[in-house]
Amino acid sequence: PTQSSSILQTYLDLKHAATATWEDVEPLDLSPTSPSEEDPPLPSAPMNDLQNIEHDQAQELLSQRLQEWRQSDMKLGLMYPTASNAQPTSLLQTGLAAIKGRRKEAKTAEIIIPVTITQHLSPEQLDEIFQLIALQASNQSEGETPIETNHILLSVIAQDSTLVYYKLSKGMVKPVN
Repeated sequence: PTQSSSILQTYLDLKHAATATWEDVEPLDLSPTSPSEEDPPLPSAPMNDLQNIEHDQAQELLSQRLQEWRQSDMKLGLMYPTASNAQPTSLLQTGLAAIKGRRKEAKTAEIIIPVTITQHLSPEQLDEIFQLIALQASNQSEGETPIETNHILLSVIAQDSTLVYYKLSKGMVKPVN
């Protein structure tokens, strides 16, 4: 939820901007583990169950889904402490929402981490992002486009919807002029 606006804006920018040079753009759940078989699946209603639904029923269904979501322990994308004296949330515990995309004619996919200008990433969380990306890359199925694990793009959205991309490399690297 804390990344929803930045994910949408970044996705639209990568996919549809006039200067877009990206292909195969898709949202990505950088989770430390895949959902286990023990976890109950989230309830969903088939599309045919939603046909001819009354307004009151739709409101009730929406309220029910929101209540289920609020009671869940999912914190995907929570990157900063909610209390002023709290420690930053470990992304290895909560996971992170990202975007995976491939530049036109590139052989590897890149990971884009969308954040708002008010969100803060600690150095530990940046390290955890690279760990999650390495885990994602190692769990890819055969035939998928390989994921670039040496750098990420940090997409920062300002309050006026301006997007700025920063390339962050893993470890110490030589600056490029």
